[in-house]
Amino acid sequence: MIAKSQVLLSVAPGVYINPLEREDFDPESEYVLLDEKGLRSLGVGPEQCKTLARLDHCGLIKIHSITPRRRLLDLATWRAHLEAVREDPEFWEKPHMRRRWRIACLAV
Repeated sequence: MIAKSQVLLSVAPGVYINPLEREDFDPESEYVLLDEKGLRSLGVGPEQCKTLARLDHCGLIKIHSITPRRRLLDLATWRAHLEAVREDPEFWEKPHMRRRWRIACLAV
């Protein structure tokens, strides 16, 4: 059996993605539309829209609103966030990150 930490990345507290099952979008893309297809390409489901909004509120990723119901995720910030949590398995255990996440949860 493979340990969860070897395969899955904790993109947010309690939210894991399999980095091997993501990024089926154009590697040259700078943005991905956060619709059903775009979310699936990131390896997250539609139920994780609030999680992405909270990550944006924390300043860990950048989401641009192009209309009231359409948003674009800046892929450079998404990739940087994935790299940060990959490099530091204790990323979400740090007190300052927990505090930022709690504030984002209250705001979004």
